[in-house]
Amino acid sequence: MASTTVSASTVADFLSTSTDMALVGFVQLYEEVLDIRCARGPAGDDLLRWMRHEIASRGDGPSIKSVTKPLDSSVESSVPVASKAIDDVQETGDKVPAKLLKKLLYKKRDEDGNVVQRERTITNKETQEKTKKIEDVELLLELPYLPHCVDYSGCCQAISINGNLLSPCLTRPMKGSSFCRTCTNAGIKYGTLQDREKVEVGHYEVTLPPTQVKVTNKETGEVTMEDREITKKEISYGTWLQKRGIDRSFVEKMLEDHNLDITIPESYFKVNKSKAKRTVKKTTSTSSDDEASSIESEPVQAAEVVVAPAPVVQDDDTKSVDSTSSAESSDDEEKPKKSKKSKKEKKEKKEKKDKKEKKKRGRPAKAKAEVVTEEIVEKVAQPEPAAEEEKEVVEPTNTELEILESDDGLTYFKFKGEKFLYDEEMTIWSLDDGDIGDQVGTWDPESNTPTFSADLDATD
Repeated sequence: MASTTVSASTVADFLSTSTDMALVGFVQLYEEVLDIRCARGPAGDDLLRWMRHEIASRGDGPSIKSVTKPLDSSVESSVPVASKAIDDVQETGDKVPAKLLKKLLYKKRDEDGNVVQRERTITNKETQEKTKKIEDVELLLELPYLPHCVDYSGCCQAISINGNLLSPCLTRPMKGSSFCRTCTNAGIKYGTLQDREKVEVGHYEVTLPPTQVKVTNKETGEVTMEDREITKKEISYGTWLQKRGIDRSFVEKMLEDHNLDITIPESYFKVNKSKAKRTVKKTTSTSSDDEASSIESEPVQAAEVVVAPAPVVQDDDTKSVDSTSSAESSDDEEKPKKSKKSKKEKKEKKEKKDKKEKKKRGRPAKAKAEVVTEEIVEKVAQPEPAAEEEKEVVEPTNTELEILESDDGLTYFKFKGEKFLYDEEMTIWSLDDGDIGDQVGTWDPESNTPTFSADLDATD
C-alpha cells in the first residue's frame, strides 16, 4: 500500500506541472495576440495567477501551486524554461509589431486644405467591364527608426529610403526569405537592419553603387556614358515632418488613435536647418524673368542693326519688315529708346533723298535691289532663332516648371505634373514614390530648365 501511495502522488505532481506549463504557453500566446491586435487586457502575470487559483479551487487533488515547491530533478528542470518564456514575452511584448505601422494612413491635402482625389479604373474579373471610381489619396505616415519600441523582426530586413529617413521596410518578407520582393529586385541598395543597428541614430548614410548614366554635352550635343555615385544621408524626423508641413501633434494623435504604445525621443524632432524645406520658387521665377528679359533684349539689338544701315527700298516686303522690327522694339524698349526711333526715322528720310539723287545720276537700279535684298535677308533673319529660343526656355519655366526644394545637393522640381530631381552634376533623375529612379535628362543652369531625353519627350 505504501508503494501505491507514492506512485499516485508522483503522478499528481506531474499532472499539475504539465497543467502549469500549458498555462504558461497560453499566456505567451495571449500576450502576442494583444500586441498584434493592439488590444487592451490584463497583464500576463495576473492572468496566470488567476487561472492557477481557479484550477486549484475546482480540483480535489493537490494544489497546482505546489509546482513552485521543489520537485524531483526531471520535472524541476522544465519549470525554469517556462518561466523564462514569460520573461521573454514581457520584454518583447512592450514593443509594437512593425506591420502595425502600415495602418498609419492619412488623407493627402492640397495647399488649400482640400482632400486630394484620384480616378481609379476597376475591372470586373467575370464580365471584364471597367468602371471608374473616385477615391481619396491616402499616404503612409512614415516613422523614424525606433528599435526601442518597435519590433522589426517580422518585417522585411532591408532599409528603405522613405524620404531620406532611411528606416526599415515594413513590408512582409517573401516566404523563405528575410526580404520582400521589391527590395530583393532593387538589390538591397540602402543596406539592412544589421547595418542600421551598428550606426547611431541620425548618422546613417549609404553610398549607392556606381551607375552608368547618359550625359549630354551642352555644346556639341554628344551623349556619353559616365559612372555616377550618390550618397544618401539620414535626416532627422523633425526635418522630415517640416518638409511635408506635418505638425508633431498630428503624429502623436495618430499614434494615440491607433493605440500604439510608441514614444519618439525628443531629440528626433530637431530640425536640421541646412536640410529643411526652403522656398525657392520665387527665387527661380525671378531669375528666369531676368534671363527672359536678357533673351528678349537680344532681338532688340539685332533690330537696331537692321534698320540703321539698310538702304530703304519702298516696296511691300521692306515696309512689312520695317514695321515688324519697329513694333518689336517699341514693345520691349523703355521710353528712352523712343528717341532712338525718331533719329532712325530722320536717318531713313535722309537716305531716301540720297537715293533719289543717285537715281538722277543714272546709277543702275538692279544692283541696288540685289544689295538691299541680301542685307535684309541676312540681318532681319537674326531675331528668329532668338524667338524660338524664347519659346523653348521661357514659356516652360513660367507655366510647366515648379522648383520644389533643395536638399543636400539635390534639387527637387515638378514638370508637367511629374516630380524629378537633379544633382550637382546637373543630371535629372526620375522619382518613384520618393525613390531615385532612372536618369532621364540634364538640367540647364543658365536657363533653369530641364532637357529630357527623346524617350521621355515622346511619352509626354
